[in-house]
Amino acid sequence: MTTFKDISSKTKQQIYNSHIPYPNQIKLISLPSKLNSFYTHYQPKLQHPIEDPAICLFCAQVVNLQKPNYGDTLGSCTTHTQWECINGQGIGIFLIPRNNCFLLLNKGGRGSFFESCYVDEYGESDEDCKKGHDLYFCQEKYDSFVRDVWLSHGVGNMIARKLETQVDIGGWMTL
Repeated sequence: MTTFKDISSKTKQQIYNSHIPYPNQIKLISLPSKLNSFYTHYQPKLQHPIEDPAICLFCAQVVNLQKPNYGDTLGSCTTHTQWECINGQGIGIFLIPRNNCFLLLNKGGRGSFFESCYVDEYGESDEDCKKGHDLYFCQEKYDSFVRDVWLSHGVGNMIARKLETQVDIGGWMTL
């Protein structure tokens, strides 16, 4: 049996210098430079029109946000994350172009919305696209999101933080 002590220093150096690629996908999909280009270039190419699209940032599949699939009680984003996506980790990150936000889903069935990386010409995020300005891709915000949320395995943590800050006063019945 060969041990590490028996390996020559030249072989050790070759092992140390070799770069074995990570055997899984290590980046999210590339996004268009303008948010409007999704509707002009990608939406018409879909087989079935989608009312409220959500784009999976792992595999680029477009699903209909919150519409149940196959007579299931789960939404299409949750179904895609749990059963269809190549990610296989049980987490989901979707771009919701209509609301200019990301949808984060975790294994426990919880999810939350997060600010998108599309900003207007002044660098401000236009939530729900109410201002009507063209929104442009901000590489710095996207890299920060990828680094701080996805690569650091912080999707579950980010969802928990968002859910803790939301206050439910009980709805219209308690007013």
